[in-house]
Amino acid sequence: MLSQIRHIQKGVLIVVCVIIIIAFAFLYSDYDSTGGNANTAFVVYGKGYRQKEARALSNSFDVAIKLGMYDFLRSLFGEGRQDDDRTDYILNLVILREEAKRLGVQPSAEEVKKAIPNLPIFKIQSWAGEDYIRNNITGPLGFTDADLYQLVKDYLSWQQIHELLASGIEATPQEIDQIYTRNYQRIDASVIAFSRADQEKALKVSDKEIETYYEEHKEDLLSQEKRSGSYVHIMNSADKLQEGATKEQQAEFAAEQNKRALEFNKKVAAVYEEMAADKADFKKVAKKHQLKVVSTGLISLTDVPKELEDKNDVLRAVFGVKKEQPLSSPIQQQDGSYYIVHLDELNAPEPQPLADAKEAIVKVLKTRKSGEQLQAAAAKAQATINEALTAGKSFAEAAKKAEVKTVKLKAFSSKEPPKETENARLIVETATGLKIKELSGIVNTPTGAMLVYVDKKVIYKSAEEQQRKGMIKGQLSYMDSRTLYQAWFLQKREAAKPQRSSRVAPPQS
Repeated sequence: MLSQIRHIQKGVLIVVCVIIIIAFAFLYSDYDSTGGNANTAFVVYGKGYRQKEARALSNSFDVAIKLGMYDFLRSLFGEGRQDDDRTDYILNLVILREEAKRLGVQPSAEEVKKAIPNLPIFKIQSWAGEDYIRNNITGPLGFTDADLYQLVKDYLSWQQIHELLASGIEATPQEIDQIYTRNYQRIDASVIAFSRADQEKALKVSDKEIETYYEEHKEDLLSQEKRSGSYVHIMNSADKLQEGATKEQQAEFAAEQNKRALEFNKKVAAVYEEMAADKADFKKVAKKHQLKVVSTGLISLTDVPKELEDKNDVLRAVFGVKKEQPLSSPIQQQDGSYYIVHLDELNAPEPQPLADAKEAIVKVLKTRKSGEQLQAAAAKAQATINEALTAGKSFAEAAKKAEVKTVKLKAFSSKEPPKETENARLIVETATGLKIKELSGIVNTPTGAMLVYVDKKVIYKSAEEQQRKGMIKGQLSYMDSRTLYQAWFLQKREAAKPQRSSRVAPPQS
């Protein structure tokens, strides 16, 4: 009997062990074949990736930043983005790896090894070595040598795919000549300026016009929103590297600075956490941490006190936070310090009586009228000058007939805009697109409008011509490879049928 029970127990234990193993495999596997699990971060090529693996892939983003792989990151993360959602970067990284395999683009171990000493960081910080990378970049982020190998392999794959797609495509001599001419031709031109301020001087606005405008827009004529806030400035002490320091001393200094920066950031996070707690008193928490609280007073965006004129981040925070969430997140400055801002009071905009709104109404009406008169004056001058030029008159004679003042500019080019000239870049852009002896259309400027007339365009011989054309050819090749890569990758991404299930944020330090 006892032996039978033991035999049954043995079978039961085996079954239980199998169930436990299956459960653990299901719960902790990085692979989700269905892609529908609540713990799935994203799905690509029909394969689901759980949060655990997504966070591991996300770690490479921070390492890539510190290694200076900026073009690589922009390509995978997205141009011009300001958020910290890493999901697109991770998803695109997985697609890059898969498509590189399909193309047979697999950098060898020897290629990866040779690439590491040539990473962008070594050009920025020439004194840094592989030990510095390990001790100050990859190590603190939990990045192993194997992880670094994979990241550099991804970086090389990305570069090689660019080269592969662009192979056989070369800018034509005509394209290069066209851009060279546009950039370096010397242009003789004249400008006729029409000033909005001059038009406004003679303008008058009647009381009737003011009253009519007020009645039509009084719901929009509100007083300015006013706010008051308090802020603290959390600063970190800074040391200077002694002159003539050796590479070892530079590396030690950098390591110590990184350590202190990490400790300082933890302190900032602790202060912020206390201030953000329910029913926390901003001033009491600041006092506890020996931080000086500065009040902005009641201000509007058009009535900023002098002491806040150079504190744009503080102003943006005061007018950016909500009444329901009055605390800003820590705002880092270029020197590594932080501001934390608290909204104390908010006076919402209210309808203005006519007497208070009158000045603003007069300004609006004058701007409207002066704009209409300015466009009419410029159009009349343009028509008169073009008529005279068609009749064979010189530009000087045509301008005299139109009764406008012209300003002849010194010869300029796209690379060397006219010096000390208002709207110089706009003049260059307009003149570049004109033929010789041609008058432009009306060009609006911040202060009014202008007409541009091109008298002559000359391209002079230069000893640097071939070098400049070589640079233009390189720039065109780079732009072509980027354009081709973006079009190719977009196609591959669509084929991969990606699905985002959640947001992957940066790891918390």
